[in-house]
Amino acid sequence: VPKIPFAVHHKWFGLITVSLGMFLGALDLSVNVALPAITESFGSEMSTVQWIIILYIGTTTGLQLTIGRLADTYGLKRFYVLGVGIYTLAVTLIGLSTNFDIALGFRIVQAIGYAMIMATSPALVAQMFDDTARGRALGTMTSIGTLGMISATLGGGLLVEQFGWSAIFLARLPFGVIAFGLACYVLQELPPKGPRSGPNLGAATALFIGISAVVLILNLIGRLGWEHVSVLSLILLAFVSLALFYRSDKKAPNRILQLDFLTPTAVKALLAAFLMTTGSFINLFLLPYFLSDILGSGASALGLLLMLAPVVAAVAAPVAGFLSDRHPPSWIATWALMIIVVSIFTFTRLGEQSSAFDVGIRLSLFGAGLGAFQASNMSSLMKEVPSNRLGMSSALLAFAFSLGMVTSVGLMNAIFSSFLDHASQTMLERQAFLSAFSKTYLTATIILGLGVIVSAPWGNLFRARLQ
Repeated sequence: VPKIPFAVHHKWFGLITVSLGMFLGALDLSVNVALPAITESFGSEMSTVQWIIILYIGTTTGLQLTIGRLADTYGLKRFYVLGVGIYTLAVTLIGLSTNFDIALGFRIVQAIGYAMIMATSPALVAQMFDDTARGRALGTMTSIGTLGMISATLGGGLLVEQFGWSAIFLARLPFGVIAFGLACYVLQELPPKGPRSGPNLGAATALFIGISAVVLILNLIGRLGWEHVSVLSLILLAFVSLALFYRSDKKAPNRILQLDFLTPTAVKALLAAFLMTTGSFINLFLLPYFLSDILGSGASALGLLLMLAPVVAAVAAPVAGFLSDRHPPSWIATWALMIIVVSIFTFTRLGEQSSAFDVGIRLSLFGAGLGAFQASNMSSLMKEVPSNRLGMSSALLAFAFSLGMVTSVGLMNAIFSSFLDHASQTMLERQAFLSAFSKTYLTATIILGLGVIVSAPWGNLFRARLQ
């Protein structure tokens, strides 16, 4: 991978600049805290306001692959700077909105900027650092991004209570302006390789519609069921759109999904990222119900407990990145994923007699595995791809994480509901919940176990044994 000719100190300035974009994106976790206040402010229904989350995820996921392809064609820095600018402008306009429909429209604009940031940030870091320091740099970027999650958890509720829901958007303006200014001044652009021709517009549109429809299906299926007319219509739309995309992209001279550059190690890293997110995202939407309904934890205690995982992850990520520079990163990622498997399995042993301390120990172990996996798995992927495909590689990794999140919400919610319905026929409410909770976490453990099998570099192990 050719490097930008930075001085050593400029490299680390560049890393901080790019990491600010990841920090900005992670601050969006605070939107979940503000949903009740937004509902009250606009006089809307909770089911309507939740589209602020659904459309954001759908737009981001649907655009990531196309943006990665465009960034490789027209320049990583250009798309990163544009993404930060769009994101910053959008959150400002959302904070100033007096109408829900207007806020929702700017929320889609914000998602476009976020997709640009996610599709270019790891690529820019990989471009700046060679194999001797890339893992450490990616780990540092992951750690700074995780600090955004911590800030959102701690500050989101406080901002909403003191200044209203708009504060969680307007408070990002200074960070966005700083990130934009630094990106324009510090980052340098390598001239793109190959012909400067973008992908087919029709194929890109069909891909966006198809992926967005899949995201909506996974979000709605748990509420409406497979047989609902809306879900069936979206399934048909997704099938037709993705079929049209495949046909159009296959004939295009500059394909969006030109994936022949992916090595087996890179493919394994992407699949492992998807399975890790699918299995572990359960902690963000199922565990809070256990803490509140079974242990009786209040909102402040709940926030502090859920903050443990990102705090430990912020420490573990740079350590794993450092190790990835000295050992095969795929092995570091595999060991990290094994830690996640163990931590998720231990949640199956929680019960009515468990304490907040028991949950905190498990979340800390999970955070250690999560931070180590994200840094080392990213390093494993970026080490394998050519310099003119770094943007697409970053976009594929972001896509794997995004698709894993929506798959986890849809799949795990459906599994939990099924277990809960079955247990409720013979058990009291609390016992039925605990039974369904344990079985759902066991299912997540199995999914994560598949991730370990996928992630492990079995070929290297067999070759070593033969030698």
